[in-house]
Amino acid sequence: MEKEKGEVVYIEKYYRFKCADCPTVKEYPNKDKAQDYGWAIARGGKVCYCPSCALKHRSTGCKGAKPVNNAFKQLTSKG
Repeated sequence: MEKEKGEVVYIEKYYRFKCADCPTVKEYPNKDKAQDYGWAIARGGKVCYCPSCALKHRSTGCKGAKPVNNAFKQLTSKG
């Protein structure tokens, strides 16, 4: 496959986000778009959580992730 003279090739850059809790993997064109869709991204940018796992990791303080209870399951269930 040869490139003809004058042909323009565009390379799109995507960020791949993999949830640290579950096997969810998604790609977005920028980090702001991922946050708009509900992904939680740590300050360093290396650890992130999908929208369904992000709720239990928000505002946790020194105690870590919140335990999963019935109210949390109802909130995150798809249906």
